[in-house]
Amino acid sequence: MYSVCGDESHDGKQERVFAVAGLFGSQEDWDAAEAAWVARTGGKVFHAADCESDKGDFAGIDHKMNLALYKDLTQIIIGSRLCGRGVALDLAGPREFFPDILPESYYHKCFNELLIRFGELAYLSIPQDKIEFTFDHRFETDYSAGLLYKYTTNQPEWKLFPYYHDEISFATRQSPRIQMADLIARETMKELDRQVGPAPRPTRRSMASMIAKPYRFEFTYYVREYFEDFRNKFAEAQTAAHLDIEDLGNWLRQMGLPDNWGSRLRYLGYLEANERLNKHDKDKT
Repeated sequence: MYSVCGDESHDGKQERVFAVAGLFGSQEDWDAAEAAWVARTGGKVFHAADCESDKGDFAGIDHKMNLALYKDLTQIIIGSRLCGRGVALDLAGPREFFPDILPESYYHKCFNELLIRFGELAYLSIPQDKIEFTFDHRFETDYSAGLLYKYTTNQPEWKLFPYYHDEISFATRQSPRIQMADLIARETMKELDRQVGPAPRPTRRSMASMIAKPYRFEFTYYVREYFEDFRNKFAEAQTAAHLDIEDLGNWLRQMGLPDNWGSRLRYLGYLEANERLNKHDKDKT
């Protein structure tokens, strides 16, 4: 069994960039990295943003000491056998082309893309095995992320289907593995923020160390052009998915449900169930 731990990150006001990232490895890989991590932190709960900015539990500590800790922890991850994947969005794109997008959609887009990338990694790994996912506890999206996980991975005809564990779990920052994922998520976010931010900046040394190992660490960035292209194809996608916005609204009102990701996923399940029933009736005749 392989394990993935994931977390999210965004710029301070969640105006420019949103990212979700994680680390993948066997139990042996995780145990070795976790032991080195705890030895360096002394068991202190690490939060990448607080460590770099001398806030929270890292307030009152010399800035150079905090940066040295960040660097050492980065090197522990790079020196381990864990593999990292990160996905980030340039938020200007969805806001321009999908102004009515649901607030939690940024998380779900990155989350879903990450599931696929780690599924591909399990498929390519020797030996092949299932993946057990654990993500940072996030009150706003835990329920809908669980539904999305089931909807994405429960497709028996998909070649990656055999590699996903039945359930996804959530953990807090008390877990060193979530802390490691937090660092990868921050690096993913900061690199895209560097690319789309108002002032040009060089690539961070921590990120440069990761991208120097292209199979171990891979990062995907969705920028304005992606969302423009997706908007142009959206009408076709709606038709293919049988997603009728007016029908969706009527169904939500009938069911007494709010318009959020959880409800929309339930609606897709309702459509698929009806489609299977209609097919069954046709086959009988």
